[in-house]
Amino acid sequence: MKYLFIGGAPRSGTSALTELLSTHERVAIGMERFKFCYSKKSVTKEMFTKDNFFRFDSTQTNIDDKNGKYVDFYQKLSNKFDGSSIVGDKYPQLYKFWPSLFENFGEDGRFLFIMRDIEDVASSFNVRASNPKDKWPEENNYKKAVEIWNQSLLIAAKAKSENKNICIVSYSKLFDSESYACDEEMLKIIRYLDLSDNEELILEHKKLQEKYVSHIKNKSKLIFEGQEQYIKEKANKSLYFELFGL
Repeated sequence: MKYLFIGGAPRSGTSALTELLSTHERVAIGMERFKFCYSKKSVTKEMFTKDNFFRFDSTQTNIDDKNGKYVDFYQKLSNKFDGSSIVGDKYPQLYKFWPSLFENFGEDGRFLFIMRDIEDVASSFNVRASNPKDKWPEENNYKKAVEIWNQSLLIAAKAKSENKNICIVSYSKLFDSESYACDEEMLKIIRYLDLSDNEELILEHKKLQEKYVSHIKNKSKLIFEGQEQYIKEKANKSLYFELFGL
């Protein structure tokens, strides 16, 4: 059994990546299943047995498998969990707690870190922060986006320099079907996880590509006057490109 953890700065595509991989018959990845446990360094292999994984507890997560938008998602995971060889969880900022996960999961742990352009992340932070109907904190705007984005890159760079078993994924490369690297990025993940292609995975990847090109890629960014300069000055873009080997 392998254990997969998916993280990245919030609004970077962790949910899309999780939904994509969970279409594979051998993969069962939770949506923030143990989000309250990472800071306690208490996430262990025993939590990923079927009995424990589907015994939802408010001390572990605020996600509910009986109500809300993830009911169908968790039902599908439950139906195929016994046949899965890769199980795990996604929580955007779990990269903060990699050291405990590296220790608790050892050679059986796999870690995907997805990165997205800071302008897109900052815009998404602004959108949520300016929506009075959203529970997203108002102060979590473009400045907070830059702070968290920079922090995530530094942690990923440190793990990479220590030769930790992480795989860095580009959101835009993975989902932009107009990019020459789109299929390459998918293949990189498949090889990292030692998976084979299957029809469901291919179809879901194509569906997400279409959504990215038609609804996301050219969408106007909610970045106001003066914010571009702040992002340009504060965002650690040199490290961002360095992590991609550019």
